[in-house]
Amino acid sequence: MEERYGRIRVSPFQFYICGGESWDFEGTEQWPAASLLKTGKSLVTVASKTDASAVGLRAVTHASEPDVRDLNEWERAEEVSVAFDGDPDPYFLVPFQNPGVGLDSDLEDFYIAPGSWRVRAYVRGSQLAYEMGLAGTLPKGDDIPSDPAALPEQFLIDFWPVTSLDPARVLKD
Repeated sequence: MEERYGRIRVSPFQFYICGGESWDFEGTEQWPAASLLKTGKSLVTVASKTDASAVGLRAVTHASEPDVRDLNEWERAEEVSVAFDGDPDPYFLVPFQNPGVGLDSDLEDFYIAPGSWRVRAYVRGSQLAYEMGLAGTLPKGDDIPSDPAALPEQFLIDFWPVTSLDPARVLKD
């Protein structure tokens, strides 16, 4: 098991987990606007209520499926399956930027092996982040706190290898 925690910049209202050079939105699963995750070719899109700022992101790899976290601590939780092509190995990507840009150093080298994975994401603080964005009080640029725990919107993403690509599942909406 490997666990990392840091900040990732979000713009516009999303960040990605990409696997290899050939990732693409083609074949992206249809999803309701309120969905947290969607998949494409060697790609997972993670939706956020934060824009042009950063969120706290805890990423954890597991050897097998972990227990579902306490859903009372989270606003939403969903899981999807994805096959990452690799070359390079899967990595986090801030939209419209190069790999590693907009990430804390602890997340820059968080890679998972190419192959089939289940991705389970949890989020909390979304409504607060949205309201702060509307009020113009969401920290941006140099005002973004260095401590990821100080950011209003927090994500936890669990990854584990799978042998089949099962349909998406909503754990809490």
